[in-house]
Amino acid sequence: MCLIYIGQARNSVTYKDMLLGYPLCFETSALIYNETYLRDMAIKVLDEENYVEPTPTPTPSATPTPTATPTPSAIASPSASESATPSGSPSATQTPTPTPTQTPTPTPTPCPYSDDEIAQKIATLLPATITDIKNLGDNFDAPEAVESFMKWDVTDVFYNYFFLGDAICVGGDAGYELDKVDIYNLNAINSLEAYQELNQFFFIETENSSYSQVVADFIEGKLIFTIATSDIVGTLENARAAGEFEYDYGVIMIPEMNEELDTRSMSVTNCVAINPFGRHEEVANDFARFMTTEFADTLYAKSGKVSACSNVIYDYPALDVFAMEYDYSAPLPKMLETSNFWVELEAVFAKVWDGEDANSMLKTLAEQMIYQIKGEREELPYIDNSKETEEEEYYDEEQMIKEAQEGSTDN
Repeated sequence: MCLIYIGQARNSVTYKDMLLGYPLCFETSALIYNETYLRDMAIKVLDEENYVEPTPTPTPSATPTPTATPTPSAIASPSASESATPSGSPSATQTPTPTPTQTPTPTPTPCPYSDDEIAQKIATLLPATITDIKNLGDNFDAPEAVESFMKWDVTDVFYNYFFLGDAICVGGDAGYELDKVDIYNLNAINSLEAYQELNQFFFIETENSSYSQVVADFIEGKLIFTIATSDIVGTLENARAAGEFEYDYGVIMIPEMNEELDTRSMSVTNCVAINPFGRHEEVANDFARFMTTEFADTLYAKSGKVSACSNVIYDYPALDVFAMEYDYSAPLPKMLETSNFWVELEAVFAKVWDGEDANSMLKTLAEQMIYQIKGEREELPYIDNSKETEEEEYYDEEQMIKEAQEGSTDN
């Protein structure tokens, strides 16, 4: 029986150092990629790295061959049988029927690289940052079926939150500390502006954005990368079994935004709570432990939910990545004062994606949360994150000498 939970699971059921229940399952997001497409890219890179310029073959000089003049004895004369056949007879004009030839089936060229070589090259193509995904899009021609190099549901905060997750804090690690709320800061502004800039590259319209459509597009091979929750693993496996998904896929943790800005996804945890006023509290606790630990290995197969236990052997290796992402994720806050934070943040993401000013939108959101927590209005000082170019001053050498002489005269 598992009694060890993932670290974030323990935080999720903790409030002011008190355990409120037993973690049952969790949900968070990760980066899903089409491994078939990345394999093709890896082979192209290996081809380029191993390409050898062919050595030109010298062309021999052409020497004219003398034409021999046939002698009378070399001229063929018709045989007796041929001369005996009249020129107008059928045997003289009949052409034999040609035998039809079959076009040989081309033999596919075997891949010159081992699976290990390809796997190692794929590992170098996997993005460490969102910027890496953009660079892949610039450097590789996408297959004909691909409509977008990366697409996700930009209208749902669950798939957007990671852009801000490492820059803001709402309630601390366990989500209940009112004095640990930091929403408007320089990193948060820069992260939200970096998120806005992605619209110029990926061109995702909020009006036509939905998670179900994103998953459908990925199944059809229209996307190379997407942000998805753990339910996509079961969806892809079922589609493969039904013959509707013909690709290989992989899952990695959410990449950083770039070399300066980190990311952190959001998570939710479902738990089993015990009524402390019940007559059978001890039996209820035993049953709660049974529910959350006894069938942890098969919970996903039965319910599509990933167990919050830490020593689970999942049905699919991809779920291990979601478990690692969950342990690093930011939980939903437990503070009643900020219960609407996620709804308001979702609206901020949508407006910023469509062009609103990220700085002012984030400032307004932070001031609203402060008002809800403290009960009084507070205007935060504006943070100027504009990158000003420092102008270098150049002095004429003669002017510098003159100024130095004037200074010495004054003294």
